[in-house]
Amino acid sequence: NEETDLLWLSWIYIIITSSIGFYGKIYICYLEGFNRVALLKRYEGYFSFLSVLSRFLVIYFYPSIFLLIIVEKSWLIINLIRNLFLCRSIYENKISSFSNDFDYVFFKKVFDLAWKSGFSNILSIGLINFTGIFYSQIGNLNSVNSYLISLRIMNIIRDFSKAPFYSKIPLFSKLRAQGYVNKLIHISKRNILISNIVFFLSVTSIAFFADEILLLINSNADLVNNKMWMLMSLAFYIHRYGSMHMQIYLTTNHVITHIVDSISALIFLISLLFLFEKFEIYSFPISMILSYILCHAWVSSYFSIKSLKTNFLNFDKWSIFVLILIVITQIFTI
Repeated sequence: NEETDLLWLSWIYIIITSSIGFYGKIYICYLEGFNRVALLKRYEGYFSFLSVLSRFLVIYFYPSIFLLIIVEKSWLIINLIRNLFLCRSIYENKISSFSNDFDYVFFKKVFDLAWKSGFSNILSIGLINFTGIFYSQIGNLNSVNSYLISLRIMNIIRDFSKAPFYSKIPLFSKLRAQGYVNKLIHISKRNILISNIVFFLSVTSIAFFADEILLLINSNADLVNNKMWMLMSLAFYIHRYGSMHMQIYLTTNHVITHIVDSISALIFLISLLFLFEKFEIYSFPISMILSYILCHAWVSSYFSIKSLKTNFLNFDKWSIFVLILIVITQIFTI
């Protein structure tokens, strides 16, 4: 029937556009490699606004899941074309003169590093998203909706707040390669602090004004209670702390993320197995916190600080201060 045909067409279009979008990552790598992160992010912001606007127009004028999928996935192609033009606009269009010949030796060197980072990203992101999938199978509808929308908001805050730090990663790699370790320490400390403050302000604002925000957007679902929100905030903050340290250490080109994230995932699953029956939904952030503290956070910070030849108190005192602020301010909401 027509509904089945549209479903298959949607899947085919998703596969095609996702493949094109994946190929388009090479232009993002090119821009980031030449330290044009600010240029890329600025245009990504403009196009993200247009993307959201196009979805609203579809929902308002012609509400259709099929059309919504077509419009949303078409932006993958549009973004690829945008990034190609941005690549051609820098360094006198040198990208056009690059050879397309396959270099196996170079590919092997890159792949040996890339698969480890890719595997760790799957574990890291999957660890968080797994909780939503797992809980949706066993929780009641209202509780699941509250947790999923809270998880989605926390993911948005995480991605938004990490921008001040992650946008500087190409610069960190350059400073490491040039041997300017003191400058690397200074800039990374400053951007970690900015990133942490953005995270703190965001989660605290949600904790105090969640009801007003949900009323403003006419949401039918509530957020999790304040105690759960505080635990989620702590879990995500500690994970970000470890992740930023790991990014600093990765500038040495020694990749250990696949090992660290594998052990963290194992600790998380074991903790969840023992804690879920007693703590139920609270066991998710508690297990995350345990897995990050027992492996991800301290291992990442240890190797990062050691590579910088500095000490924990000098480098991380402001990160600990912001962590204390998160705990203190959110206690008042419980």
